[in-house]
Amino acid sequence: MLVSISIDNNKVWKEATAAHDISWINLHDPKSINGIASNYGLTGIPHYVLISPANKVIDIWMGFSEELLTRKMEENIK
Repeated sequence: MLVSISIDNNKVWKEATAAHDISWINLHDPKSINGIASNYGLTGIPHYVLISPANKVIDIWMGFSEELLTRKMEENIK
C-alpha cells in the first residue's frame, strides 16, 4: 500500500492530485510543515519511509528523481 501526505496548501494539493492522476491514498495535512512533518523531524520533501508488511521500517530517504522510487523498491523488495 502506498500513502502520501501533502504539506502543500489545500488548493495546490487538490490540483496536483488531479494533474498527476494520483491513484493511491494521498492525504493532506492542513498544518503543513508544522503538522505531522514536525512530529517526525522531517527536514525535506519528498520524504519516503518504506515499511514492510510486518510493520518494520526498511528504508528512509528524501528527494525525487524519475527512477528513484523504482530503484529503491528494487533494492529493498526481494
